[in-house]
Amino acid sequence: MNMAVADNRRISWRRVFGVIFGIGWGLILFFSPLMVEAKPAVSDDFPNLIRTLASFGDRSTGTPGNQAAGRLIKERLSDLGLDTVGSQSFSVPVIRHGGSTLVLSGRDLSLDIQPIQANAITPGAIPPDGLEGPLVYVGAGELTDFNGKEVSGAVILMEMDSGKNWLHAANLGAKALIYVDRGPTDKTFFQDKTELSPIQFPRFWLPFSKAREIFGGFETTPQGLLAGRARLLSKMAWEETAGENIFALIPGTDPKLQKELIMVEAFYDSTALIPGRAPGADEACSVAALLELARTLKQNPPPRPVLLVATTGHAQALAGMRELIWSLRSRSIDLKRISKKLETVEKQARNVMRGLEKDVTAATVPETGDEEADQFVETALTERIKTEVDRISRKLIQLRMQQDTGDRQKQNMIQEIAQQSLLLRRLSWRGNFKNLTPEEARLLKQLIPSVIDDQKAILTDARRQLKQLKSAAAFRSLMEEAELTVAVSLHLSSHGDGIGAFHQGWLYPLKETVSRQGIYSLLAEVLRRSALDVQKAMGLPALFQDTLQASHQQSWQSYFPDQPFMGGEVSALAGYLGVSLATVNDARSLWGTPYDSPETVNWEKATQQSLLVSGLITAMARA
Repeated sequence: MNMAVADNRRISWRRVFGVIFGIGWGLILFFSPLMVEAKPAVSDDFPNLIRTLASFGDRSTGTPGNQAAGRLIKERLSDLGLDTVGSQSFSVPVIRHGGSTLVLSGRDLSLDIQPIQANAITPGAIPPDGLEGPLVYVGAGELTDFNGKEVSGAVILMEMDSGKNWLHAANLGAKALIYVDRGPTDKTFFQDKTELSPIQFPRFWLPFSKAREIFGGFETTPQGLLAGRARLLSKMAWEETAGENIFALIPGTDPKLQKELIMVEAFYDSTALIPGRAPGADEACSVAALLELARTLKQNPPPRPVLLVATTGHAQALAGMRELIWSLRSRSIDLKRISKKLETVEKQARNVMRGLEKDVTAATVPETGDEEADQFVETALTERIKTEVDRISRKLIQLRMQQDTGDRQKQNMIQEIAQQSLLLRRLSWRGNFKNLTPEEARLLKQLIPSVIDDQKAILTDARRQLKQLKSAAAFRSLMEEAELTVAVSLHLSSHGDGIGAFHQGWLYPLKETVSRQGIYSLLAEVLRRSALDVQKAMGLPALFQDTLQASHQQSWQSYFPDQPFMGGEVSALAGYLGVSLATVNDARSLWGTPYDSPETVNWEKATQQSLLVSGLITAMARA
């Protein structure tokens, strides 16, 4: 599925500006008398939801915790009595952890450990049967810390606050490394260990309490030798997983405003720097605020329709938000074209599988009587032959590089594989698979199970994409009678000093030569004036900061020590009036770490920001 989020050639900025002008001055002129009369309060469900989401342990996309979070959010929206509650499914690649263990043979002890996702390209790979070596402690990993210690072939135990000193261990021939984390540790200590090259040096994470329990006073062990023999087992692999965006539509009460839709988005997944250890309590502030907004709007229905969306895949470069915007921006004719293409692929795969049900004779591949279906079978066989030729050629090269003229067994193996490669190449040069020799027919018959497996995989993938395409079309159908006027994404945390609005972030480098000052100037003024009234009516401190318009005194980048990806930049790039309401001057230092727990949340600030967001969105929907 094409994941492009926009076709800017179809955007009429004059039209968008006109809509913004109308809404902007409507807000400015009519906001005050439409403010809620009673002073609202955040419900008890706000902190309870954050605590519940954090209790799942890891909400990263595709995990059981992520799926449980999705079900919980859907239930909460349904329990509010909202009529239109649904979901949009999509696929996203993730690194899946299948379990890691440290075995100390001499002590008959097995210890569960977690990998640290510090390699941006490939997981730290370990052979299926594991790797073995002495376990050696090297402190902070400075070069002097390795003196007098057995490093080559060892598993290294190193302090978490060691920067990039893991490179010393890798360069000195260590097989793997385990970090001892004395915690609570800032996410920068995890991020500074990220390596962009596909180096195969597995690294793991162990809390200090567990290290002390197992190894006692390991810091003073002679020569740092903690175990003469340690074995590491781990399963890490890329996997295609399913993500789910959850939406709820709150219909507007004013017939004249039914075509002016406001969308509010917040992510519900967590970032997992350590798989299985990503409670993401502070990271859940946005989705908790979204559900508070849903409760507020249900109790006080807005004149304009409001679409609420909880997305996942935030930690995968905003995958959920990108799928969401792609669904809205795609034309119906394009969705139908993609659907028709997938149905054709599905039909071809079924035809190939039917065509290969009969045995290959010594003369030809069986024919179905359907010329088109027979052509599909020949194409599938040809592709599999090419794949086999490539695989055997690589194997042949490896054997020849390791060739020992005195090893007769290996010589015979090379000749046998070379003969098989030649026969496969002859098959690939054929224009068809008729009049095969018995040897060719026998070889082709051996390939048929692999061809069938290929087609099963293609069929499964096509069906998955069709299902996801239908969910995208169903989501898009919500927009048939309305136009997306404003798209607001929430990026909230609890340790900053306020909230600002931004149409940029660090995922897409928007061209600085393209001026967006005019298109956002009215919205900036609307938000500024609305925030003043909301803060006064709700008894809030001055939380809102005027950040949407360019300033010579302070750039928008200076508000974000952590340089985050934010949903508003996706909708803005797609040509919508898209902004992120984000907590400013907060490094979000525990996001993604095992220490982002409910105990670290500043509940007062989180509550105040949720109130302000609800007030701003309510004002926009009521103006």
